[in-house]
Amino acid sequence: MMVDGEVTVWGMEDDRKILLVCSAFGDKEETFGILASQLQRTPVHVRRRFEWLMERLSRARAGAA
Repeated sequence: MMVDGEVTVWGMEDDRKILLVCSAFGDKEETFGILASQLQRTPVHVRRRFEWLMERLSRARAGAA
């Protein structure tokens, strides 16, 4: 995934953690900040990854209907 001109590599565990924590605490800047410190990323990277994951899930659901 390209963020601000740099390539970042995400693993399935990163994605899982982002989705679980955001599901529990909401997709707020505070949540992204906490996740960023745990994942050694910036809050912007985490927020953009979350948005990308949600878009993928939305497309998958639309395709399954």
